[in-house]
Amino acid sequence: MELDDQFVLCTASLLCVLVRGTHNHTLSFSGLPDALVPIFQVQMRGEIPSMSGLPFNRYQVPLALGFAITDYKCQGSTFASLILDLRSPAQRGVDQHKKWTSINVQL
Repeated sequence: MELDDQFVLCTASLLCVLVRGTHNHTLSFSGLPDALVPIFQVQMRGEIPSMSGLPFNRYQVPLALGFAITDYKCQGSTFASLILDLRSPAQRGVDQHKKWTSINVQL
């Protein structure tokens, strides 16, 4: 596996992830360069009911990769695969016409 300056191979359990945001913020952490923000792991405890209440501990850095694009930004584009969120949450100032026009553009 080739590694470059963006990826680091870890052989120990992950304690935190350092993130460099794309927006300006005033956060500062001692011992870290400016603009780096640590996201620490969380511990989750629970029991597996189907296995006689077997207890477990799980350690995880709470991150999920994601990418989003608005329906009007993608208009006229072709994608190999998509996941569309067609739920219609209550929004102030959005009339029925705009809501259905948006769904039409997504489809």
